[in-house]
Amino acid sequence: GSFQYTESKEYLREHGILDESNPVQPSVIISNYVNGPSNCLASSKFYSVCCISECEALLKPLEQHIAAPDAAPAEIIELVQRLPSASVDAPRKLSGTLVRRLDEIAEHHGGRVPLHGRLFAQWMHHAYPRECPFPHASGTVQVSSRREFSSDQSSHVLGVESLQAEVDGLSEEVTPVESCDLPWTSEEELFVHVPIVKPRQGWLRRFVGVAVIASMLVATMRAAAVGSDIVGARKSDKCLV
Repeated sequence: GSFQYTESKEYLREHGILDESNPVQPSVIISNYVNGPSNCLASSKFYSVCCISECEALLKPLEQHIAAPDAAPAEIIELVQRLPSASVDAPRKLSGTLVRRLDEIAEHHGGRVPLHGRLFAQWMHHAYPRECPFPHASGTVQVSSRREFSSDQSSHVLGVESLQAEVDGLSEEVTPVESCDLPWTSEEELFVHVPIVKPRQGWLRRFVGVAVIASMLVATMRAAAVGSDIVGARKSDKCLV
């Protein structure tokens, strides 16, 4: 579109597209920028024509294979290592940082990883940084529609001179960014809340069940003994003259 690469730094920051973890060398989160409202071609009150999320295409085979709202970390690792993307070759071996992050998510949820939560979406951003956007926590970034962006272009779009000034102010030294340097926060948000069920103590349930059955048998035997005593007493009364 005609608006590509002209957004102001303030706009990128407000929409969670600008990564300023390194103040000297701020960078653009590519996947967040591609899926941002400034790249939508058209919109109305009912729809917007925007880029297709490549991350959803990566999540789909995971959902189909797991067929559950959550999964064990080992199962997810095995699937992701064999799942290629446009920028990631497969098969591959995930880094120790990615494996550790996934284990941390599982520990937060009782040993399982919810597939539709913010932490797993963040993990997918680390595994596929060019396809999966970084999921900011709710309320931390501003989300505007294409119509809102178009109506206020004067504050969102930079001119040629402003763009050149931004380029001239950048540092010439470029530091390569590895997956372990990507931003990570531990705040979780679930689309659907699934209560964590703690493992039950099977031996205790069996013991209680046996105790209940034994008490019922004892009560039944006592009732039968009382009944037999009453019948015997009646028979003996009939034999008296």
